[in-house]
Amino acid sequence: MSLKKIKHKVLKIIFDGYGFDPVKEENILKTVWKELPDVIKQKFIEGLNKAFGKEIDIERNKETLFLQIFSKTFITTPQYPSLKKLDYHLDKHRALNFKKVLNEFNYKRKNYTEFIDDLIGEISKKENYVIWTANTPFIFSLRNEFPSIVTKTTGKEIGYEDLSPEVQGSSETGHQQLGNLIVGLQPPFEVTAGIEDGSFFENPVLQECLNGVKGYERNLNLTFLLSGEKGDDGRVHSCWNHLEAFFKMFFENYGISPDKLRMQVILDGRDSPPYSSIKNENGKYNFMNKLITLLSQYNATESITWIIGRGIGMDRDYDEIKGKADYELMVKGRGTIVKDVSEALKEIENLHKNGYMDSNIPPIIIRDKNGSIRKIETNDYFLDLNFRADRQRAKIASLLGAKEFLVRESSIKGRQWKVDWTKDDLKLQVYTLTEYHPDFENKYGVKILFPSKPFEHNYLSILAKASEELNFKFNYLLLAESTKALHVGFFIRGKREKIEIPEHETRIIIPSYGVELDIKNDDDYFKTPQMKAYSIMGTLLNELYREDFELVIVNFSNCDMLGHLIVNHFTACVKAVEVMEEISKIIIPFALKMGYYIILTSDHGCIDDSSPGHGLNDILTTFISPDNDIDLTVDYKEKAKLFDIPWCVLEIMGVKGLIKPFIPDIPMSLKARGLIGKSLISLKRY
Repeated sequence: MSLKKIKHKVLKIIFDGYGFDPVKEENILKTVWKELPDVIKQKFIEGLNKAFGKEIDIERNKETLFLQIFSKTFITTPQYPSLKKLDYHLDKHRALNFKKVLNEFNYKRKNYTEFIDDLIGEISKKENYVIWTANTPFIFSLRNEFPSIVTKTTGKEIGYEDLSPEVQGSSETGHQQLGNLIVGLQPPFEVTAGIEDGSFFENPVLQECLNGVKGYERNLNLTFLLSGEKGDDGRVHSCWNHLEAFFKMFFENYGISPDKLRMQVILDGRDSPPYSSIKNENGKYNFMNKLITLLSQYNATESITWIIGRGIGMDRDYDEIKGKADYELMVKGRGTIVKDVSEALKEIENLHKNGYMDSNIPPIIIRDKNGSIRKIETNDYFLDLNFRADRQRAKIASLLGAKEFLVRESSIKGRQWKVDWTKDDLKLQVYTLTEYHPDFENKYGVKILFPSKPFEHNYLSILAKASEELNFKFNYLLLAESTKALHVGFFIRGKREKIEIPEHETRIIIPSYGVELDIKNDDDYFKTPQMKAYSIMGTLLNELYREDFELVIVNFSNCDMLGHLIVNHFTACVKAVEVMEEISKIIIPFALKMGYYIILTSDHGCIDDSSPGHGLNDILTTFISPDNDIDLTVDYKEKAKLFDIPWCVLEIMGVKGLIKPFIPDIPMSLKARGLIGKSLISLKRY
């Protein structure tokens, strides 16, 4: 029997970490307006009167009209603060035509629009706004010629608690939502709910862990990323309230001596500011001192044993040098040795002065009160209180002595571990907050406090099952470089190592740059802002030409990885965005020629923010089609959600109604909170 065909193929392009800042953009445009030569202002006003004078009070609204017409990101955007109050918004096509009329006039050998765009670029550079400093006219033309909609990537819409300020987005949850038909709730939501209703303190796995520590007089070695006190200061890998609850249970509920707790403190500096471990900002951050204050309530400040930057202690790219350093810090006592916590703070401060940020602080060991160097001992207990999987795998595998796992996973990243430095006789009792990899539980007996189940509403899984039952062809490709391997894998599959019918998936992971170009950790990517974008592009073009796939999902990680470095490497960030422009000019026309409908989106903002974190900015999603035959079915002033985008894929493919019987029931609680997806588009041909 011949296979049925979907109506249209889809290419989903994820510009990881590419958002926009409406407040900064409005301020830049207002500054440009003030600095415009009078001759250009006058011609602009004359043109407005001819084009829109009968509809709008031009003199009163000339500045807001300028904001609408000359926004590079999203013409006539409703997101600028001044424009939200307006009763009118210019029609996009009329605004674009008006700009073409202005191009007939010249000033200093440039047409008016070129002059204004150049001035916008100059002001943007002064304001450290990468998105408009970079020269990306093609991307902006896509945003404005095809249907685009602002898309939210923070807070409860990405599965976190409803906090103020909101929890910033991350690549993990962003990709999970991009693969889901309803919101995919994140572990912090479940853990925090457990703390609030008391069930956290009755968690049987955590009770088992603490009973073992107390009953057998063992040490508990704890690792925790020091950030995530509020919604906008981390909370991407760890949550401060989880640590507080654990200390309450350990010291108060179980009455275990502080001598039995040995804590590895991992400094953040990527999802929180680069020196936030010891720097205070209006009561925020200063995490090391806040930890000391918290532990002092239990006379337990000496529990702080090891300190390390997340670039080493949470490496996800399987760099053996970093994995070994993290392991040997805790197991062999190798690192800079200090006598107490006060001296450790001074060491961090000195490292900051010498060019280190929190993320790449090298291993530090704090002696105990007797002057001894503490190490993990045989038969100890180990608890990892971080919730995100990708940055915990190498650490846990090393402590388990899981050499086969490390060799296999490092080879996927284009590396080859020797693993000749791990002990085989540690025999640790390992507990983790969430599941990091099924092998840990199934082969090595790791216990999980909050087991995670695959999301039932993942559309890749649903489509694969439906295609088997209904006999339509559905094969898809996942493509990225190794820094984002799990994101176009475990995360976008809805927390699955494999979909249930894996024959439908092809996955290509291109190894990221490493020591061959002096890239020793994530903080070194300023040296190669192009990353592997051109290699990904070449592979993508080949795969599109083969026409084997109904759906292609490709991630370009440049804007995320470089965005974290913006404080010290603004120019490299600009280059990263301009690389997105270069590849777009090649990929988009080719994909359209091959008949693909294209969804250009992101998972969260990052490079659009002036801090090293992901920030709280929105992103844009653009629907690009061969005949521009897609219409938005929602008001473009409305914000989309990431889990709306899979519904748009189904709409383009023409299978939305077909697979409805395969979609599990949607919880009423999510319906009531508006956290279910919907299609945002229709196709004119239908």
